[in-house]
Amino acid sequence: MNNKSRRYEFILKYKNSPVMNQLKPVSLILFAALFFTACKKEKTSSDITKENISGTYTLKAATATSALTGSQTINLYDMMLPCEKDDQVTLKADYTVLYTDAGTKCEEPGDDTGTWSLAGNTITIDGETATIEKFDGITLIITAEGTESGISFKYTSTFTKQH
Repeated sequence: MNNKSRRYEFILKYKNSPVMNQLKPVSLILFAALFFTACKKEKTSSDITKENISGTYTLKAATATSALTGSQTINLYDMMLPCEKDDQVTLKADYTVLYTDAGTKCEEPGDDTGTWSLAGNTITIDGETATIEKFDGITLIITAEGTESGISFKYTSTFTKQH
């Protein structure tokens, strides 16, 4: 009998033995434990730090709420041109910002550069200050105050970080 036949004979002889029948459930449990621990998603940190905030973002929502009534909200995102909705903002770790006219190009591309800074949950981009209301490692929501035609507004912008 050759070596290959002996291996198969060993497998056939012991595959239905009482010891093997007891090991099957244990093996399945071990495999399942290894499988589920190996497939955990990478955690993203939600701490508001330069390292965590740095990255490329796409605007997903933008609104303006009148401070006069507090209830009148204007959807600014719906008013944007399609070529503006896919633009990207990259906050680099060296405190520079890149504006990229990504995807559908506008007639006059919106590519530009600037600077940004961070102090606690206050972010300043090109001299405009906003408050970080939410950052979970993927979604960044910022708010800012402004005035248009003598009426005060609270602007809210929601960005999604690209990975």
